[in-house]
Amino acid sequence: MRGQTIDCCPSDAACVRDYRDAEIVGKGLANADILKVNDEEMNRLGFVPDDLLARFPRLKIIVETRGALGCRIVSRKGERFDSPAFTDEPVVDTVGAGDSFSAAFLASLLREESLESAAEAASRLRAIAARRVGDWQAPDIAGLITHGILNFSK
Repeated sequence: MRGQTIDCCPSDAACVRDYRDAEIVGKGLANADILKVNDEEMNRLGFVPDDLLARFPRLKIIVETRGALGCRIVSRKGERFDSPAFTDEPVVDTVGAGDSFSAAFLASLLREESLESAAEAASRLRAIAARRVGDWQAPDIAGLITHGILNFSK
């Protein structure tokens, strides 16, 4: 995935407050390559992955985070799978967990890793974020590699 990749996450604070509407979010999806939503947002907005892929030709990947169930990935190339949450520790606070997930997922894709590897890296970093209270600062890239979250062996 080289070049400009646009990720649409309608759970941004401003979006939640002002634009929790499928039609308005759909306008953003027209220019997005990746949609990342949680399971509640997917249901609330009435999104169905196959319908979204048919409606938005630029959209390549849909990521639905599902809390303790991990995430579900659906791609335009026909890839469909669930990836586990990769944690056995209790969730302390979800603040920053979605952003952490997105950061690791996108970083992995930009490194041209598989969707499976990206989902695993994202779920592992999300789990670390959820073990801490409030906003937190992620380890540097070396720390993410050391903890097995990102694989930069390419």
